Amino acid sequence: FDNHGIHWGPRGNYINTTWADNTTKEGFANMSKCVIDEYNQFCVTIQGTKYCVDGQRCLGENIADNGGLIAAHRAFMSVLALQGGEPKIPAGYGPVSNATEEQL
Repeated sequence: FDNHGIHWGPRGNYINTTWADNTTKEGFANMSKCVIDEYNQFCVTIQGTKYCVDGQRCLGENIADNGGLIAAHRAFMSVLALQGGEPKIPAGYGPVSNATEEQL
């Protein structure tokens, strides 16, 4: 689900408007602006030239990636809750060996 997916209906048909109500569209626009602003700050300097991500250009991918990470985190935490206990990463995996489940 991203800035393009909001235009697809329940049967896979493209709709010029969206199925979302005005409150949902406003919230989505606010969230999108936040994602754009955050990714615009990702820059790297190579041989004295600064290159920055174009948050608007890659908005769809960034929304989808963030949604995927949230889903993966929820799934991981659900598995931990079902298994009980706190499984640990074996020693020898560098800094992540001391990471908590939440940090992973």
